[in-house]
Amino acid sequence: MYLSKLTLNPSPACRQVLRDLANPYEMHRTILRAYPGREDGGPGRVLFRLEPPTPGQPPVVLVQSDKPPKWDALDAVSDYLLSAEAKEFTPSLTVGRRLRFRLHANPTVKRDGKRHGLPDDQAQQDWLLRKGRAGGFRPLDFTVRRSTKLTSRRSSDNGPTREIHLAVDYEGILEVTDAGAFAKALAAGIGPAKGYGFGLLSVAPLRD
Repeated sequence: MYLSKLTLNPSPACRQVLRDLANPYEMHRTILRAYPGREDGGPGRVLFRLEPPTPGQPPVVLVQSDKPPKWDALDAVSDYLLSAEAKEFTPSLTVGRRLRFRLHANPTVKRDGKRHGLPDDQAQQDWLLRKGRAGGFRPLDFTVRRSTKLTSRRSSDNGPTREIHLAVDYEGILEVTDAGAFAKALAAGIGPAKGYGFGLLSVAPLRD
């Protein structure tokens, strides 16, 4: 896998950055320009997350991908990036290892063929515990830092549509319970709506 850190140009003159910050679906389309098109085998799995804003600092987007990115491809978007850092990511995963984690997710339940957001705090926590059991990890100590709704707009055959997703930020410590299952979950992402900036599970070693 590959991890990238993109620092976006927040200047009002860079209209595409402003558009993408307001519409996660468009940000996803912009990011995919750095990966192979369908005629060249496709981009593979690409996950991304817009980091919470820091006052006085430009916006930052984290990207995880199966294939190496070519961020120079975004040069066609005038002044879109202030900087782009990319590195190969091969985490060491063993049963019992504890890691810090951060996850921007869309916790939902499916009823009557539709997905419904889980606005209740306990339901959001239970959702993560279920995902952990299926994905080879156990959240040990975590908090829900933010719960809000995000609106995206996209074009379709029936005209423009608006989609609203429940957005929840989780942060804490997890323990690996099944290294193989966790590696797959890490690569695939957690939960639905990944094309809208959800599902990227970031992990890091614990620090003393």
